Formats: sequence, structure tokens, C-alpha cells
Amino acid sequence: MSKNTLHESASSDALRLKALQSGFESRVEVNQRMLIDKMLARYSSDFVVCRELIQNSDDAKATSFHFEITCDGGTSSTSEKDFHNQTITEIRAINNGLVFNEIDWKRVAAIAEGNTSVESVGQFGVGFFSVFSFSEEPIITSGNEYMAFVWRDDNSLTTFRHKLTSEQQSKLTSIILKMRTNYILHTETKLDFDSTSDLNEKSTTKSPNRKKQKKSIPTPSTSTNDIIPTLNLSQLKAYFTKVLSFTKYINELIIKINQKTIFKVTKTKKPIPSSKSRSQFKTNSIHNMLRLDTFIQTEQIFSIDHGPSITLNHISVDATLIIDENYHNHIRRILKKSLPSNVQIQLLYTPNDVIIKQQQQSSATNDLHMKILNSLIPLKFQNDEIDPSGLIFIGLGTHQTTGIGMHIYSHLIPTIERENLDLQDPYISKWNRELLLSVGQIARFVYDQLIHENKQFYSTLASYSFQPSVPNNEIGSILLDGFFSSNKDLFVPVKRTPTDMNLSLIPSTQAYLANSQYIHSFLSLPLVPYELSQNGLFQSLKDRDLIIEVDNDLIESTITTTILLSNQFVDFLHWLSSQHQEDKQYIKRLLSIVRFRETIQSPIITLEKLKNYDNFNISTILPLPSHVLPASVAAYLSREELQKQLSLTPFALKDFLHFYFLKSQQYLFTKENSSTCLLSIISKHSGQMNKTEWNKLKTTLSTIPCIPTNQGMKIPNESYIPSAILSPELPVITLNVPQNLTEDDNEDDENQSIVENLENPVSAEFLKRLGCRTLNVQSFVHARSSLTNSNSSNSHNMKTLIEHLMEERDNMSEGDFNALKQSECLKGTTLIPSKETTRKYTPQDLHFPSIAIELQWSTLPIIDWHDIDPRSREYAFLKEIGVREVPDVHKLIDRIIEEHNEQKVKSIVEYKLPIALKFLAENFQQYYSKLWKTAKIKQPFLPSYSTSKALTLSLPEEVFKDESPLCATLLPDVVQLFEEHFNIGLLGVKDRPTLTIAFDILMEKKEKILNVQSASKIFAYMNELDGLSRPLIERVAKLAFIPLEGTDEFMKPSQVFIRPNTTINTASSRLRQMNVIILLSSEDDDNNDNDEITRANGTGGRRRRKRNVKTTISKNKKSKTASSTPLVMDDTDKSGLIDYVDYGSEGNSFLLGVGVLHQPSALVLAELLIDRQADYFANLNRNNPDDLKQKLLAYTSCLRQLAIAANELQSVALLKRLKNEAWCLGYQTVERRSTNERQRMFKIVAPNEIYLDDDHQCAIDLRPLLPPDESELTKLYEKFGAQWLSECVKRTLVHKGKVATSDRGNKLRDLIQHRLDMLFVNNRGEKMDNLDDKHVDMLRTNLAVYEVEAIQCQLTFQKKTITLESTDSSSCALENDKNKVGLYFQKQIREFDYIDIASELARFVFKKPLDTAVHAISDKLASPLETLKRRGVPVDRLLQQQQQQQQQHNNNNHQQNLRPTMQMIEPQTQTNHHYQESHVEMSGRVEDFNRHQIKDDAKLFSMLKKGRSYTQTKFIQQEHVKDEIDHSCEAVPSANMTRYKEVFHNIPLYIERDVRITEQMLDRAKQLAWVLIGLANHVFKIPVETLHLYRDINGARIAFNDRRALFFNLRYYEQVFANEVHPYLQATSPSIPIIHTILNFYFILTCHELAHNLEIAHNSNFINHLETIAVKFMTEKDLFLQQFSFQNYLQN
Repeated sequence: MSKNTLHESASSDALRLKALQSGFESRVEVNQRMLIDKMLARYSSDFVVCRELIQNSDDAKATSFHFEITCDGGTSSTSEKDFHNQTITEIRAINNGLVFNEIDWKRVAAIAEGNTSVESVGQFGVGFFSVFSFSEEPIITSGNEYMAFVWRDDNSLTTFRHKLTSEQQSKLTSIILKMRTNYILHTETKLDFDSTSDLNEKSTTKSPNRKKQKKSIPTPSTSTNDIIPTLNLSQLKAYFTKVLSFTKYINELIIKINQKTIFKVTKTKKPIPSSKSRSQFKTNSIHNMLRLDTFIQTEQIFSIDHGPSITLNHISVDATLIIDENYHNHIRRILKKSLPSNVQIQLLYTPNDVIIKQQQQSSATNDLHMKILNSLIPLKFQNDEIDPSGLIFIGLGTHQTTGIGMHIYSHLIPTIERENLDLQDPYISKWNRELLLSVGQIARFVYDQLIHENKQFYSTLASYSFQPSVPNNEIGSILLDGFFSSNKDLFVPVKRTPTDMNLSLIPSTQAYLANSQYIHSFLSLPLVPYELSQNGLFQSLKDRDLIIEVDNDLIESTITTTILLSNQFVDFLHWLSSQHQEDKQYIKRLLSIVRFRETIQSPIITLEKLKNYDNFNISTILPLPSHVLPASVAAYLSREELQKQLSLTPFALKDFLHFYFLKSQQYLFTKENSSTCLLSIISKHSGQMNKTEWNKLKTTLSTIPCIPTNQGMKIPNESYIPSAILSPELPVITLNVPQNLTEDDNEDDENQSIVENLENPVSAEFLKRLGCRTLNVQSFVHARSSLTNSNSSNSHNMKTLIEHLMEERDNMSEGDFNALKQSECLKGTTLIPSKETTRKYTPQDLHFPSIAIELQWSTLPIIDWHDIDPRSREYAFLKEIGVREVPDVHKLIDRIIEEHNEQKVKSIVEYKLPIALKFLAENFQQYYSKLWKTAKIKQPFLPSYSTSKALTLSLPEEVFKDESPLCATLLPDVVQLFEEHFNIGLLGVKDRPTLTIAFDILMEKKEKILNVQSASKIFAYMNELDGLSRPLIERVAKLAFIPLEGTDEFMKPSQVFIRPNTTINTASSRLRQMNVIILLSSEDDDNNDNDEITRANGTGGRRRRKRNVKTTISKNKKSKTASSTPLVMDDTDKSGLIDYVDYGSEGNSFLLGVGVLHQPSALVLAELLIDRQADYFANLNRNNPDDLKQKLLAYTSCLRQLAIAANELQSVALLKRLKNEAWCLGYQTVERRSTNERQRMFKIVAPNEIYLDDDHQCAIDLRPLLPPDESELTKLYEKFGAQWLSECVKRTLVHKGKVATSDRGNKLRDLIQHRLDMLFVNNRGEKMDNLDDKHVDMLRTNLAVYEVEAIQCQLTFQKKTITLESTDSSSCALENDKNKVGLYFQKQIREFDYIDIASELARFVFKKPLDTAVHAISDKLASPLETLKRRGVPVDRLLQQQQQQQQQHNNNNHQQNLRPTMQMIEPQTQTNHHYQESHVEMSGRVEDFNRHQIKDDAKLFSMLKKGRSYTQTKFIQQEHVKDEIDHSCEAVPSANMTRYKEVFHNIPLYIERDVRITEQMLDRAKQLAWVLIGLANHVFKIPVETLHLYRDINGARIAFNDRRALFFNLRYYEQVFANEVHPYLQATSPSIPIIHTILNFYFILTCHELAHNLEIAHNSNFINHLETIAVKFMTEKDLFLQQFSFQNYLQN
């Protein structure tokens, strides 16, 4: 159904009309108590009752308001403290305003009536009812009468009005509130003025320390343990004082307790003389809604009786309303009253003297009354700051702040609870915004006056420190817009130069704003004083670009043209120091351009590219880098200023070295004077140098002759530090080297003094580290060797040499020691000496003899000292200079391999571990562990066995502890050996490989080790490995490694699948019941006993099975989302199309982890169908005659799943393939010439080669290639280019035989012409598109209807034309010749086919007819007028319009002989409109009942089994009328049902929207399903899939047949049978009457619905079929009834 039709059927007009015509009427009832309680919930502010009563009094022009509290403590108390914690029994609110008139009495008794006075604040009429929060039944006395409110039992509120006695009558009005809840009066509670916002209500959030004055009103069921509400007297006083701010008439508020006056506050006004400018105040509001006329300023004095007072300035502006009437009418509609013609806008702000007084107060006063008065000030004083805290007053104060230091009152319109302004309603919002903008205009006018009249700028500006308003910050923004709406200059105070003593007023656009105090002392610009610049006004000016903000660029440009004095330069540096600049370059740039001088006469000083300051006190003989601030300048600045603020860092040693090590500066080291200075500085700070810097220092100076010696400048390695053992022939250093001092000696005062007295001292330790020598090693060794005795043993000579070297160890420089380690000075040999091995070695080439002995390594070089003691000092010294305790790791690995290769055994049992391997294990932790990772061992050395059990050596990263089917495994002895000493993982050996490594090995060896037989073990092993990650899965997805039975090729994860653990239930599978191929014969189309399946182009023999292994993911990289959603496939065998593998639970788990799915996604499935369909159907099993049938079932199942997920197919490349390549399964009926039999062939083609069946008769006649008869496949094919058959067939209808008129033909003509104006319009009466008006007029005037013998139809399809027999043709044809239109119908038809008639009419009047138009026309011809009216068709209007047109037509043509009145025009009372000529022909007679019987049982069973399963998740059906012969008309209601998630004995349940699902309902669904499945399986032998349950709300149908899908109403079972059968659900006896009733009822009901499979209409044919079915299965039903019980119905 089209969207328009859906919209029309659900239009609001149609629904309202239907409800008015036939709906059930009931009145809306109001629970008044609930209504008032809910209103009170909206009126939840503190003292809301007081607020409403005072507001009502002010509206009544009262000047005094008394609030009288009665407590249960009596009247003897003399002080308010005596009433503390007493219970309040009654409250009275008394005012002296106008007494109630008749209108007032009526209004106060009505909810939401509202005060219609334009001057009143209230508008909603619900404020008075806030008193019900205090009193259950309040009483009002006014003048001579009173009214009492009384609650009735039905929660309705009643009022009783009565005259007062003469003694009680007065000019006062009283509200008497007898307390409904016990309130406790607190009089001693201190007022919390730490947050005066509680009184000013600046914030919506309460102070955490504040106690609420009142809790929720307890209900009668409230527990006695609930908190008792309290009334805080101090807070009440403060509230009353605030109330006086803008009362119009009330100037006195009094609080009494037990008749004693406790508190009295008054307000008096004193006029302030107006200035000339104020008297000229006249302007329009911004949007010209108001004319601001008068400006009056007064002083308002608030006084507390017997207490202090305070004076605030009050401004009143009278404005005239000038809005347009149209807008005013909208306001009246909303407010139910007009806006006042004269609007008053009032502001209350603080005079300067009060501000100054508040600032001068050293501490907060303890006087409660003074605190209360101070709370009136619209400013908050805290921490020497003044913040605005003005409020919006709507009658009385609200929680809404103004954002400025002024209270504001006007005729603002609030929300219902009167706590916030209404800015939501567009009309109310416009009014409120205009008022707020006007307030801003007035505030600006006041500012302009005050700023020029008063030079106390700080206090004057306090009220204009704009801040965000809360809770609605939009209020403040609107006020601000009004304030800045003026085009006049806004003047601000400035200081023109740093030396000015007084402030000047200039326009803000010429003023500057600086964010630092320092700027004011050196920048010569008109600056707003820093103290004033913190005011919020200047932030607002800055936001609107109305003031110039001093920024870095401005400072830079100003400094460029300025020469600062010394003190200004200091302030400039202070400012730079105070800046937290992220742009460090800016500071550097300013330092480079700034110019200053000490005095006016002093020379100008400039600085450039400053980066560091000198902290070394570098001599003036050395050049200084340009970026270093000299020490003479840096002395004026503190270290913090230099480093933290100005980002000038000390001239670091590394920068010092870098600068002087530059090639351009290295010449300084070659000169004695400059080198001496440089070496002294470096020596002094060498302790700060790290290893890298030392290395750079030594590297740089090692080649420069930088050391002064007695032989000139030498490089460090050629220079010798002065000592007694040096030969005078050597170049000795001439620097000032303190003797017997080291860097640590500086801590000693005496030594420090010696060093300081030396000029440019250089320490000996520094020179040693630099590389200067202390002795010449070769000459020393040679000299000492010559002194040894040649007759002594080698060991003795070695010992003597070592002792001499040890004596000089402490004096050796680093260079000396390194020379010793690198020189061949030690004699060495091997365990088996030889001439070649006995010689001198460097120390690092030798080992201690014990190592060679332990390793049995005869060729290992050792020192020639076999009996050396490992605990001796000599041993330690030798070890220090490089003699090895253990061999180098690479040599040790070579030794392991050597020992391994010397063994010839191949058996693992006989193998002996190498001694060197054991040595490695024992000494690894101590000697090799730290170097192991950097050693980069590349030679296999660990004994292990391969997957074939062969003995081999492996690298640590290639061998594992646990046995693996993929890689080598360590020998158990090796594992045990290493684990005795350390965790073998330190070598890099892991228990098992990571998944990534294992997969790499697998891919490398897959051709050798991976096949169907080994895959289970390998995949199971890989499932146990760690390391599964998203990158690995993405990588694996592109690789083929999964073996598949029947092929030598490997598959990718996307090409195979693993079946889920759960299988599809056979009983619920649609595939089990689907007949794929039907053999058609000319004699009987329903005979399908001998199915034969044939492919149109594939009759060859068995072919070799071949897989198409195209990648199904790489083409669709952009569709990751779609491919990630697997489909739900059934359990039919799809091998060759969708290949499933099973490698055991563990192996399958691995494959699922790396991307193999249980089922393909829509994307993958589409690729598989395209790529594999040809091979799939080519490889048939000739030994299995059902193979093709099964494959077609499987292929169709795949197509069905693809249709469900068609929206997921988003890849552009895939969509192109789906449109152009073959994958669509289609069937075509062909006729065998030899046997004249029709055979159904299948083809796999591209979508554009298939035709979608929307004209079944054409499909039968033309035999095109059609899709399987499933709606979801039709949609799928259409999506990718399949064409509808009707669009490809040209149809020509002509009449044949004798032409005659008849009564039923004339009735049909009259019906068409009578309803003509409603046939071609939509339900709103609008003409349909593409309508030919001329042809419509021809139908109106020239239509004739005839009976003919036959209608001949010619069909042209694919350039071929066929002519159909009349029995296979349309029942009618419409022909036109010039101005004549004839509708011909076959005379032998028993009833009109309105679809055929509508088709012909649509073809004639529409330029391009649509199916929707055909069905609409048919419906309007066949449906009663009352039904059309119910659907919203304007029947009466259209018929009246047609009659007028007909009358006009008759008058124009002067027709005298009118046709007799149409018989078929129905009177209004007629409800059934059917004009079927077949009724006349039958005349109520049946000549031969026998011919209506079905005697062929096989045919009967076949027809009954031709049910279908309804598979959609929703059941949606529009209301329509079924017209049937024999005057039977069944109105079918609309339905919108959704399938429930579970099935009941394999029967689905559809539930209508808004039905509440309960466990009881689901249990009864199981009961009914148990009955139906029993009848289906044991009685009728029909598929269970044809049965469905549904649950509606109020439908009239018990069951229905929707195109052979049977639906049974669960609600009927629930309401008729469920309760009665409940006691017998577990009974086993079959003789229970209610069970018999249920079985018999649903037996007949099922027979009825099955009969509709054979005949849709309720006619005589239907009755015959029903009788036949009931009699046929009666015996089976009776047998089943004897065995049936509900006992097992719960087993689903």
C-alpha cells in the first residue's frame, strides 16, 4: 500500500469523524484534591503561601499586611524567644485592601479562572490555592461575608458562603488557615547570611548549611517518625522585608504571634530632584512596542520598627503600550486578559554612600535586623569584592537574577509557578524580551547620568559589573543587549599617562584595557585603572569590541617607539616576569627591541637575542656569546626573575662547552692564556658534567694541543701531570695544579683557601679524566721486567710484574689504565702448551687456568700463572685489567656446537649434553644474563628434536619447551638442566610459540604438514596459543590455509564455515515442506506426483569437482559492517556452495577465532552465489536422483537469506556484480514436443533476465523465466534489476460475438456513472495525477455496457504475440470509437470482476495507470457507500457535485426525456449494495448438488496441503470489504500485529499493538497451540507451518484465512474456554465434556478455514466444501478425541 493511502487511512479528521459517529461517550472527571496537590507541587518555593497572599493584597490596593501566627503556648509570652519550638495552630493573613465583590467571590472559588484585571500580577488563577499546603479547609472573611472551603468524600472541593455577624464585619480581608500539619515555630534560629543569595535567591541551588523552612506536606498515611516541618521566623522576617522592594501599595508588613507584634517593617519614599537630562527622558523601546515617557527617581527608606533602616535609590519609568492589535489579541488569548495600557518599569539600586559604608565595615554585623536590611542591597560584598546580585521581581521576588546590581520590577509574564520568566511561548517571550531590553535601556540612561555626576567611579560602576544571570543566563544577556542598544558613546574613566594623578572620562572606544598593574607604569596609553578594569562592565565592552584591549602586539608596537627610564625599564621587566607566556619568543623579541637609559642624559642601552645570563663570571679576555646577558647586567635581577619569569637560563656548562668547542672558537684552546681560563672554568664545574658531556669533552680536546707544558702546548695524551716518578724528558703540565687535592677537598676550609688564592686552578683529577698521563706504561713495564730474575719461574715473574703495576694503580690516569688494558703485556699459554700459543697477550684475550680445566678446553688461552689464588689481590687486579673468568659468550656457543658435532649418535636416548652447555647453564645468571639480549646469537646451539623426532640444534627463539606439531622441542634433559639454575625463558625460550609465530611457521610448512587428517591436531594446538589480536585476524583473513575435503587447495577463513552446535528443528524448517519443481501436464496442473528436475543448459555427465577460490572479502573492504553480521542458515546441505568444515571442538574454536563464521554474511553469501553457482549445479551426483532437487532447495534457501539481509549489501563493486552477473534462480515452463508435457526448467541468470510475476495469467500464457514464488525473492530480484512482467507485456482486448444489452449491464453502467466523480479522486476528494479529463467526460455522457460472447486478448512479449482463449482472457474489455465508449463483458460470467473493470477504466482515463489506482477504483465500485464514508471518502459532497454537473449538462442539452431514475442509487438507510446478475440467474436453485462434491480424495488432500507458511515478522492489513456472491459481505478490520519472539509447539503468535503480554496469556497460547497441532498432525495431516495464532484487542473474528495461512484468535480461546478447562489441564481422562467441546469446536473451525483454501467466498460452493471436509475427517477426529489430554501441553 502506498504511503498516501496509509496517511489517508490514519488521518485525524477520519478518526474524529468515526469517533463522533459510533464512539462511546463519557465525561472527563477531575479529582480536585489530586489537581490541587499537583498545583502545589509546582508552587514549591519557600514562603509561597506568604508570597501569594501578599501579592493578592497588593493587587487589592492594601497598604498594610498583617501575618498573625497562633501558637498553642498561650498569650502570656512577652518575647519572641518564648515562642521557640511551639506548635503553630493557625495563621491569619489580614489586609486593608478592597473588600471582595461578587466577582471576587466567584473567582476565588474557581481554579485557573485568573484575575482579569490588567493591573494584577496573577494570571493563572491558581496562586490562592497554595494556602492548601497550610490548611485543609481555609476560610476567607471580607467585608460583610465569609467563605469556607470544605472537602467532600469524593475528593471534590465545595465552598459555603455566609454573612458575618455585625460584630465581625469590617473593612478588612482575612485568610484564616487552620493548620493541616503541625508546624514548629523556630524563633532562635540564626539567619545564615554567609550566603545572602538565599534571601536574594540569586542561585537555584541552596546553601548546604541552610535548613529548609518547610518540608513536604505530610499525608494522612505519613509515619509519626517523619520530620515535622518548621517555620523559621528569621527567614520569614527577611522574606517580608524583601517583599516590600516593589509592592505597589503595601508599605507596611507586620508579623504577630498570639496577638503580640513581633516584627514590623515599613517603606517610605522621598523624591530626588530630577536633572535637566532626566526630565528629557523620552524614547521608544527597541522594537517599538513601548514608549518610555517619564523618568522618576526616589529614595526608598526601609525601616524596621525599633531597629535600623537603609536607603536605596528607586527609579520608576512609565511606558505607554504601542503594540499592534493582532499581537495583542494573541496575548489576550494566552493570558485571558489584556496587557495594561500603561506599563511601569522599576529599578532599585544602591547609592554610593551605602556602597562605601558597606566597604568600610571591618566585619559583618551581628545585628539580625541590620543583616535583613543589608540583604535588600542588590550587591554582594565579600573578600573586598563587589558582585551584582539583583533579582527579577514578578510582583514579588523570584530566584532569577538580573546579572547587574539592580533589582528589576515590571509587568513581566512568568511561568505558572512564578519563579521564572516565560521565554518559551513565542508571543509571551516577545513581550518579556521587550521589557527586559527596555530595562537595559533605562539602566544605560542611569549610567550615563551617574558617570558624569559622581566621580566616585568605583562605587558608581559597582552596580554595572555585568555577570551571567542564573538560573536562566538568557535574562542577563537580554538586559545587556538593551544596555548597549544606544548609539551614544559610553564614557569610562581612564588614566591618560603613567604619570597622571587624576582620571578622565573618554568614550570607551578610545580607551584601553590592560590586564596587569605593571603595564600602567610603563605604557603611555589612556588606560582604564587596573582596579576598575576588573568590573564586569569592561568585560562586556571587550566582548562587543567597544574598548581596546592591550595585547602583546600593542605593547610591542608601543615599546618600539618608546625609550624607557630606568625605573620604567624595571617595571617593564617585572611585567615580563609576571607574564605566563607560552610564546617564549615574544619575551625574547621584546627584550631585543626594548631601549632604556638611566636618566634623560644617559646613553640608550639595547639588548638583542637574549637567551642566557652569565653565571661563570667569564673573563673579559674571552669573547661572550651574543645571547648571554653579561654578569654586570644580570646582577640587577633576581635569579627567579631571570630564570622563571624572563626564561633566561644560566649559561649552562654544555652551552659553554658547545660555544667554545665550535671550530671558530677552538683556537682559544691553542693559546696559553685563553686555554688556561677555559680549562680552569671547566675544571671547576666538571662535577656537573654527565658521561656524555665528558666523552664529548675528551673527544674534542684529545686532538687539540690545549695543555700548556714545559715543552709547549700538547694534546692531553702527550701531557703528563707533575709527579716525582716522571722523567724530566717528558712534557710536564705547567698549569696551577694543586698538589694532593681533589675536588672533594674543596669542602675543607684550608684547602679551599689555597685553591681560591690560585689563579685559574685546574685539578689533577680533571686532567686525569681529560686523558693526561701519570706514567708511560710500556717503558714502566719494560723497566720493571728488566729488574726481575731471569732464573725465576714464569709464575714468580708474572707475580712480580703485577705487584709493580698494582703499586702505581692509584696514580694512573684513565688514559694510563686504558693503555695498560690494550697493551700486550701479559704472558699467556694453553693447557697443552705450544710455541704458537705461548706468547704475550692483551689481558682481555686471556683466561684464568681454572676455566680451561673445568671446560676441558685444551686450546683456550690462559695466563701463565697456574697456581694463582682466586682470593688474592693479584687475581682481582688481573680481573680488573681484563683477564676473563669465563669465556666470551660467542666462544662458549662455538664450543657447545663443537662438542655437539663431535658426537656421532643420532638417538636422543644416547645423546650426552655438551660440557660447555652445562657451564652456560651454571654461570648464565652471574656472567651472561646482562649481555644475552645484545649478544645476538645467530648459531643454533640448544639440543632439541624436530617434528619428525630428529636430533638437532635450535636457536632459543625457534624452539619451545612444550611439544608442538609445528616446531622443534627442547630435549627434556636440556630443560631440566637450565631449570635447575634459572628460568629458561631468560634465554628466550618460551613454553610455546605465540599464535603469530605459530601461524608464520604453519604458512611456511603448510604444503608439507597440513592436510585434512593433520588439521584437527594442528588447529587444536593453535587454539591453545596466546596472541590472538585484531591485526592478526585481519592478516589471516587474506591467507588460504584451511584444507577442505575433496580438493587439494587451501581455503581462506571467509570461504569455509563451521556449523553451529545447535541444528534447526526439522518440524519448523520451511525447506522440508517446499516443493521446488512441479511437473505440469495439459490434463491436470495439480498433479505433482512425478517431479522431474532439469537444468536448461546443463545435461552433461558428472564433472570433476572444482572450487572457485576467489577472495570474497578483499572486494568489499568498504563493507566491513555488513560482512560482520552472519546470516542464520538452515541445516540443508550446501556443500560446494557453502562449504562447512569440522576439525573438532578445539580446532573449530581456533578457526572461529581467526574469522571463520558459523554462517556467511550477506556480503560473503552474495559473492559465493556469484562465484560458485556454475560449478555447484554442474557437479551433480548421478547416483542420487534427488541431488538437483536438494541443491535447488539449498540455493533457494541461500537466496532467501540474502533477501533478508539485502540492505547490508553496500559495496559498490559487489552491487555492480549483482546487477550484471548470473546468480538469480528462475524457473520456466517448457513443453516437450515428444510427449506434449510441460516441464519446469531452472536457470541461473542475471537479474535483468528474470521477470517478476505481477500478472499471473500472463505468466501462465507466456511462460517467461520467473523467480521462485516467494515475496522476499521478488523484492530481492527487483532491487538488482528484474522487471515486472506487466511492464514488459503489451495487452490488447477486443470483444467477439453477438453484442447485447442486459439489465445487469445497465446497472453496471449506472453504477459507474453514479460514482464516477469519486472513482478518480483520493480520499480527500482531490483529482489523481495523469488524469485525462476528456475521457472522464466521455464516460459520464457516452458510456454503454454490453454483454458479448467472448473477450479476445492478445499478448505481445519479447517480440512475440499470442492470442488467448476467452476463458483465459479478461472478463471485460473497454473500447472507444470517436465519442462512443463501450464496456463489453462476457455474458457467461456469474459475477463482475471489479478488478478487470477497474483495470479497463484506469487504462482509458489515465495516461499512465498505476496498480494503486486500479485497486482504489475497484474498491470504490464494490464497496457500500457507508463503508466508503467510514474510510473518509467525501461521498455526499462528491455525489452532490455530480448531481449539479448532471443537472447543468441536462439543462444545456435541453433533454426532455430523462432516463428513468437509476435503480442502483441507494437510499441513506440502505446498508448493503450489491448488484450481481449471477444472483438472478441462479434464482436460489441448484440443479445438481452432486457436481459440487469433491470425490477425488487425492485431489482433496493435495488442495488442503497447499497451505503456506506466513514468515514475516509483522502482519499489517488495511481495512477493506469482501464482496461475495449470494449477498455475503464480510467487513475485514485493519490489523497491525507483530510476531512474538517465541513459538508455541512450533506455531507462531502474532500480537496486536498495545496488547499487554502476561505469563497467563502465554500459557493459554500453549494450550490452544496444543489443540491445533494435535488436529493438524493426527486428524487433517496438514503441515503445522500453515497454522498461526493471533491475539487482538477487540476484533470480531474468531479465525481467518489469509491466502491459505490459517490464523486462530487466542483471545476467543481465553475468554470462552480457558477458565473452564483450567481444572482439567493435568487430567488424563478423555471423557471430560469441556475438552470434547474444545476439540469439536476447533475441528469445525479448522474445517471452515480449510474450506476457504478451495473457495474464498461464503457461497454454495464453500458450503459443499465445508461439508465434504467435515465428513471426511470426522472419524479421525473421534479417534483423536479418545486419546487427547492437556497433560503434556507445557512441553514445547
